[in-house]
Amino acid sequence: MNVHVVFTRMWSCSLRPIISEMTNRLQASGLSARHVFQSIKPIEVGVMSKRDLEASLLKEVTRLRANLDASRREACGGVSMMDVANAAEIGILANVPTLSAVHNLRAHTGRIRTCTWAASDENLLSIGADNYICIWDVRSGLIRNIIDITMNQATAADSTPDLSVVFAGGLYANVEAFIHQPRPPEDGYSEYVPSAVFEHGGRINCITYLEGHKLLTAASVDGVVLWDINNVKMLSKCSHNTDVSAVLPLSSDGRSFVSGATDGVPRIWDVRQSRPFVCSMHGHESEISCVERHANEHTFVTGSDDAAVNLYDVRLDFPLASYNRTDAKSTAGDGFASTENKYLNHSGMDDEGNDQVTDEDAATTGVTGVGVSTSGRIIISGSRNGCIYIWDIFDLMSPVAVHREQGPVMALKMAHNKKGLAVITWGSAAQLQINGASPWPPKVGTYEQVVSHFDFHFHPLTFKQRFVYEGMKISSNVNFLLDIWYRTGGPIFFYCGNEGNILEFWNNTGFMFDIAPMFNALIVFAEHRYYGESTPFLNSFVQPYIGFLSIQEAMADFADLISVLKIQFNATSSPVIAFGGRFCDVYPNYFATSYGGMLAAYMRLRYPHIITGAVAASAPFKWVTGEEGLHPFFESIKEAYFNVSELCVPIIQAAYSEILRRSREGTSGLRNVTAELNLCTLLETGQDLDWMLRWSRNAFVVMSMMNYPYPSYGLPANPVNVSCNKAIEFGVQNPLAGLREAVGVLYDRSSELCFDYKTQYIDCADVTGCGLGNDSVAWDFQACTEIHLYDPSNATSNDLFPSLPKSLDDVDEYCFKKYGVRLSEKQLLTAFGPISNWKMTSNIVFSNGNLDPWMKGGVLKDVSKSVTALQISGGAHHLDLRGGNPADPPSVKVARQTEIEAISGWLKEYEN
Repeated sequence: MNVHVVFTRMWSCSLRPIISEMTNRLQASGLSARHVFQSIKPIEVGVMSKRDLEASLLKEVTRLRANLDASRREACGGVSMMDVANAAEIGILANVPTLSAVHNLRAHTGRIRTCTWAASDENLLSIGADNYICIWDVRSGLIRNIIDITMNQATAADSTPDLSVVFAGGLYANVEAFIHQPRPPEDGYSEYVPSAVFEHGGRINCITYLEGHKLLTAASVDGVVLWDINNVKMLSKCSHNTDVSAVLPLSSDGRSFVSGATDGVPRIWDVRQSRPFVCSMHGHESEISCVERHANEHTFVTGSDDAAVNLYDVRLDFPLASYNRTDAKSTAGDGFASTENKYLNHSGMDDEGNDQVTDEDAATTGVTGVGVSTSGRIIISGSRNGCIYIWDIFDLMSPVAVHREQGPVMALKMAHNKKGLAVITWGSAAQLQINGASPWPPKVGTYEQVVSHFDFHFHPLTFKQRFVYEGMKISSNVNFLLDIWYRTGGPIFFYCGNEGNILEFWNNTGFMFDIAPMFNALIVFAEHRYYGESTPFLNSFVQPYIGFLSIQEAMADFADLISVLKIQFNATSSPVIAFGGRFCDVYPNYFATSYGGMLAAYMRLRYPHIITGAVAASAPFKWVTGEEGLHPFFESIKEAYFNVSELCVPIIQAAYSEILRRSREGTSGLRNVTAELNLCTLLETGQDLDWMLRWSRNAFVVMSMMNYPYPSYGLPANPVNVSCNKAIEFGVQNPLAGLREAVGVLYDRSSELCFDYKTQYIDCADVTGCGLGNDSVAWDFQACTEIHLYDPSNATSNDLFPSLPKSLDDVDEYCFKKYGVRLSEKQLLTAFGPISNWKMTSNIVFSNGNLDPWMKGGVLKDVSKSVTALQISGGAHHLDLRGGNPADPPSVKVARQTEIEAISGWLKEYEN
């Protein structure tokens, strides 16, 4: 079975006025279902042939639909629903979500029964037939925790927003609360311990956590119960005469809700009344499988085994609209769950012990889940026939798009923020596949940028600079909101793209998205020239074309782009807050300097009339500008490993000493080292040895920078701890084995179980590494011209690594040979000055984490009252700019709050 997590681009211009106005007009007109259908004429069957009967029925359906549309038009003053939508200039194509998968992971050994989004939408809970609940980190696509639910056979689950408590209910008619018990990172997953039990009288079908520490649960033969979690006390109970299959709270405290049942009837309840049952509605012919909120507090959407999706208003007893595929019967056998599936047997289970897709399942095309866009204009439904249908609520005839999955869709859940869609499919193999990314696919734009802002001879030449954004749609005629948080006049959060593809930063800078709703901010990420897709020439990376790559040109690009976008977004009065950090954590392109943090601060200094304030994360100004030497960077890595355990440092040092000793033995010694380290390419020369040593050092550099308290893109939580423990485990008897396993925490091995060190690391002008691909060439050139990233020092007692010096002369020789340039030693200090002299500027926050080896080169003390420095205890490279995570240390939460307060102050100052 597969679980897909896909991220959508949803349109959010509110339909609340449209829906509310039409509902009010329907009520005022006294229009009812009986009124619409009263003109239906009986069909005289008699001796009609089957074909004639079908034709007559089709004609009657067409006439009935016309009567319904006419009645609606009359009730709404002659204006159709589609006319209202078109008058609001709402486009269908902009509403269709992107259903492309990003992550592809497997975990459960049995089929997945259902899944649910955590309140933050950063985590997803999947409930499997293998008797485990997996908690997924949606941003990374990795498992965060596993809960053993063998004693309950869970069929439903939910959690508190911070995941401190997970509630699971199942076949044994009770809901258990599992309390999170943290463990040290080296001990693996934390433990969830069963605690309170909420007893029901039947199989648990629904669990919803509510504010005020309450729980709303529903059971097959026991109705719906509202619980006080703290006291494990039943607050109210609403009994049904049929099994409850779905529940939707209408109020935040759960005291009013909609229930769906096996009889196909939605019911409205309000437990604050003496008689909690309010009313029932008609419209479905069989079991209701799902209920979801629509655009406002009055409307909701249901899905049913009758293959219909209905839109209801709580003030009416019939559907506002019904969306049903005309091919439901004809395609029933086309899904993956056919009776010919060789994986099925007649025991109710498949050959691997999972829930069986029965003949009844195979014969139905029922709806198994629905999702609603932010605006309510688009409804997405999943079906057992293996399709996902995308409906425009103003088109009752057919879906606007159909997306076919690889098996029957057994559940479909949309994230609370409408940016993610989780889809469970059942295929032939017992496996879990999660596809996803975060934050979500952005909207993409390009701007015709000049090749040179300072050389007027080349001024007519332009290139397409890419930018990505969330917040508005660019239109020549009208600007209207596409995202829920942006409001006209709100600030622009502008990320200064740095040395890489802009989408990498989009997916790793969650802090901006976390706080954008607080400020009603528009988010823009601009790609740096010569990186990603923003390359000016076909041969951009050779002279003379690469000569237009400089910090000054890139900053001028940003300033020019901001000025144009403010006009296009109708945001001319909006203040701009610059953000910058850096980490390319998509293997094998690991490299970082937080060049973006430098750019954000430089933008505030150089363009104060455009940039109101800047958040500059992990930016090592003192080293990169040449104000101080770089060697403390490598010394910091030894400190990081020493702080984990005093044992792993001497093992790693002993491994390097042994490598150098064996290398002095000549060919036989190098062959021995090759075998011990499982290298794919034989070490034959001193150059090979130097390459391998820098490759191994790069592993420790990356793991130190990415020492996050949670898994991140192929690395485990706290990778420094993990690699240190590997060194100890394997290196006590054989230090080279310890080194091999320690670097193996980062580097993949090929199918031959060896390390391809020649392709996993490329030496360049940046002694800390440039990564691979075209982006690495651009960064190499910048390290040859403006960026100081060389280290001429030999190893000392404070080093983890052997001497691998790279002097200024070495860099100049390399750069002149490759590009015909030499490093301009005083370029940045002359252009921007040392940070200690930045008292003439304002509104900048510099942040650094003490686990980040770049920290000692950063701004660690306040320069003035408004140019401040934050030090984050337990923080790795720009941890504060990443999205919030329950595993974050308290210090980074404090730092983020300080940054929020600083931004608030800058915006208030701007308004005044």
